[in-house]
Amino acid sequence: MVEAAWTYRYPARVSEALRVRLCARYRRLNAAGKFAREMAAFLWAIGQEIEPS
Repeated sequence: MVEAAWTYRYPARVSEALRVRLCARYRRLNAAGKFAREMAAFLWAIGQEIEPS
């Protein structure tokens, strides 16, 4: 989870609109100290979607 958070520190090399949206979201969550919570919720949602093996 920590590695995933580190990848959002730098702007993405994608379309301008997507880059602005992702970077703005990261900066807003990071400033509020809530990025780790958002990442954990994202990973939890993925875990709910996949079938256990």
